[in-house]
Amino acid sequence: MPEFIMGSYFFKMMSKADDEMAQPRTLEELLRDFSSTKIAKETDLNQVVESKVWSHKFREHLRKNTMTDEETLLKFLVLTQPLQANHDICLNKKRKPCLSKKETEILVKRAVMEFFSENSEEQLCLSNQDLFQSLFESSKRLARGGKVHKDDLTLLLTARTDLDVWYDGLEPEFMRFIQRIGPSAIACILSIL
Repeated sequence: MPEFIMGSYFFKMMSKADDEMAQPRTLEELLRDFSSTKIAKETDLNQVVESKVWSHKFREHLRKNTMTDEETLLKFLVLTQPLQANHDICLNKKRKPCLSKKETEILVKRAVMEFFSENSEEQLCLSNQDLFQSLFESSKRLARGGKVHKDDLTLLLTARTDLDVWYDGLEPEFMRFIQRIGPSAIACILSIL
């Protein structure tokens, strides 16, 4: 009988700590939580980042260390994650795309205008200056009422993997964050069992 009680307690403890158990090990895993997030043009990006436990904790870490550029990178990657996931699905062709053409256009326009326009409060820096210039030109065209082109999406997806965004940008800081907090308590318990 004690085994049943202990097992029941263990499963109850596991279900309450789902978010803690799902501690991401990489930046890619953290962003995967936003793959199917519906982000409209009026959606507050800060609320989207705060809506997930681990992105909230990571953002707190960035704010505590006054890393405003990295916080901007996080918001850019969160905003463009549904575009990346949709692109991956379209390449795979095994599932129906998550985003409609209209939703894709809204996200592309929003990302270009928020992170690459001259009026942007949170403009991104890219190591690839040609890529930055192309996105900057797209922002000017879109600001004049131009339509979103397929190239705009391609440029945004390329910007996600820019050295200053990913490899020399947010990923190293995310790995430092994960190392500082260590494995979750549930992960430690599971490793013992």
